[in-house]
Amino acid sequence: MILNRLNLVLISLSLVVAAGAASRKQALPELPESDDPEIQAIVKRYAADYTEASAPGFFNKPAGIAWPCEVSQEDQYRWFGLRFAIPGEWEQIQKGNKKLLRSVGINPNATKPPEYSDIKIIPLAASAKDGRLDGDVEVWVSYRTFERNEVPMATDGERQTMTMITRNKSISRGVYRFTNGEPNATGALVLRSLMDISMETTYSDPQMQKMMASVPTPKTEPSITVFYFSGIEPIERATFSTMPAVEIRGRVKTPAKTMAIFQRKITDDESVSYTYMGRRLQSRTPMRDGKPHGESVTYLDDVTQGGKFPLNRMPGFEDAKIVVIKGERLVEKITYFENGVPVLKASQ
Repeated sequence: MILNRLNLVLISLSLVVAAGAASRKQALPELPESDDPEIQAIVKRYAADYTEASAPGFFNKPAGIAWPCEVSQEDQYRWFGLRFAIPGEWEQIQKGNKKLLRSVGINPNATKPPEYSDIKIIPLAASAKDGRLDGDVEVWVSYRTFERNEVPMATDGERQTMTMITRNKSISRGVYRFTNGEPNATGALVLRSLMDISMETTYSDPQMQKMMASVPTPKTEPSITVFYFSGIEPIERATFSTMPAVEIRGRVKTPAKTMAIFQRKITDDESVSYTYMGRRLQSRTPMRDGKPHGESVTYLDDVTQGGKFPLNRMPGFEDAKIVVIKGERLVEKITYFENGVPVLKASQ
């Protein structure tokens, strides 16, 4: 990884702005605007769920109930989002993903599993049949993770190590449907989570450490994410994450928004993924067997500043074009995929 000191400062500043955005919770962030009535219905449901989840006390530790039958700790971890807390699971997943990690420039041997602590799983509602969980099960889950990754790098020709430490506190409330002691294939029917993440980066080079320490570090507050995995057909799944307003020097630069992803089933093997940032559609990507496949369209802010800087002179935007959607100038960029890999078409 070759970077210069100025680039590192700019990267850190952009992370500060993003983290600052996540630190300011809004009553109801800007929501997706779609002409699709099925997406409209899910957005309406999310608005109600977000209001409930953001109310004081929603994620507080509950009294709970006893499990109606014997449920092993390993099964609880596997079913309710703590798979990597099971000894050996991380290593097994990494072993199967070595080729993929190397293809994106990540050394699979350099990544380490998160360290889990303070794990609590409390059932709120559950029933059993013939000694096994059956029907809808609601659980409250809380845990902390700690991750430390060291990245060798070079800045201005000098080799050094960047150490990144991430601490996360996660609380969730989810509803899962069980049949004969096993959850359905999608996992949770609906899952609402609250995540409080803090990040710290240090550098082995004292000069670099001193310079990066001058970049302001914002205070962050927990953000709410809501997942839907059932009951929203023909949409297979939907995810909503809060992106609160960004303030710089006390002035709001961007309004509070919701990032939303919807996946619509076409056939058993094919689907289309839609991503919204706030009210605007950001991308539409066809999928096959869980991988991008076909013509993917992305809409970006107008980077030409009204045409002052032609797109054909910008690396990566040579084949992009300006479009006007609902009165807003946007850059439309098309990427072709085959089994998850970007490919060039003859016209490109």
